[in-house]
Amino acid sequence: HRSARMTVLTAPGTPALIGEDGGILIGRLFRKSRSGAIDTLAASIAATRGQALIDDYWGDYVCLLEPPGGSGLVAIRAPSGMLQAFRIRRGPVTYLVSHIEIALDYGLIDPVIDWQFVAHHLAFLHLRTARTGLADVDEILPGEAIETGGAASTRRGLWSPWRFAAPERRIVAADKAAQIVSGAVRAAVENLVSPMETVLLELSGGL
Repeated sequence: HRSARMTVLTAPGTPALIGEDGGILIGRLFRKSRSGAIDTLAASIAATRGQALIDDYWGDYVCLLEPPGGSGLVAIRAPSGMLQAFRIRRGPVTYLVSHIEIALDYGLIDPVIDWQFVAHHLAFLHLRTARTGLADVDEILPGEAIETGGAASTRRGLWSPWRFAAPERRIVAADKAAQIVSGAVRAAVENLVSPMETVLLELSGGL
């Protein structure tokens, strides 16, 4: 996929959605209000710089947008975080890869240890940041958007668990809560397995 500001390469058979505005979503996308996968990107997603993607849809994806009226790109990683997105910047060019091995194979990085990351990781073992442990390589965190334009770059958190913990969204009745959770799980499973011929299930004991 090529546009004025980006080139996207994927493995054969990788699901992707192309927007009319030149944006692309790699992965699968579903609307929260109904079943079935989405086959195109709505204009509202680029217009809101990705916030509509979080508010109205769910799925496993990395989305690249060209917002109207701007000169940069917006890269968004799904809150689920299953599809990875590592970033390497070389002057005005930004590279995003799903696997570090790709960056190594194409000579985009030298595998140099980021010792400041090592010290931080040892001091705060369970605090995850965008740093990866390799110098000059960071990560788009789940539910985060990175906007780049030339040498400038900004990060925004589009998804937060606190929105679901707000007092006005609290569900007091246990039977109603169970019904909502059950319905969400059934709808998610139905959508995710629909294109598959066979399914292997691994279920967490915690659930």
